Amino acid sequence: MVMRLAWEQRYTNAPGNIVWPPLFLAYHWSSTFNVPMLIIGIVTAIVSVITLFLHLSTLVKTSTLTRKLLIGGWIFGIIALIVLEVLAIIVYLTNQSSSEYIDIHAKKTLAIFIAVNALDILFWIWGFKTLDYEKGDQVRDELFKGRNDPNDRYTNRMTNDQSVIVSHDIGTLN
Repeated sequence: MVMRLAWEQRYTNAPGNIVWPPLFLAYHWSSTFNVPMLIIGIVTAIVSVITLFLHLSTLVKTSTLTRKLLIGGWIFGIIALIVLEVLAIIVYLTNQSSSEYIDIHAKKTLAIFIAVNALDILFWIWGFKTLDYEKGDQVRDELFKGRNDPNDRYTNRMTNDQSVIVSHDIGTLN
């Protein structure tokens, strides 16, 4: 937690989760689950590594190229993990009659992946929508945006009220 807050927020809300590759790649799955589990493990590892390196590239200096690469990495990660979510659901639903221990373990791993990944996808989409690589958090910027907006009635009323108070105070000093 020694990085800039905007960098930490962006990275922690980025696609990828280092938990999944060991869970999917550490076991010798049965032939029913072997290929889908390897695909999920390898792709989650790729997304996690790409996300880490792209975010590390923006740690020191952000340029147009690094911003484009970071946005591309986020889009790739979100799409890849949505595809993996669909794959996991299909594999989970089509293998209902599995009774071997390793198959039951595979189904439990898929069930956990489906639930957690679905929630993560929502966070990644939210994180992607709040990215602003030069100013930090767009949500924060949007909150403060109205303070300088001449069309904002609340700001104008505050400004007019303050000018009345200032002019009244100046008038009493003369």
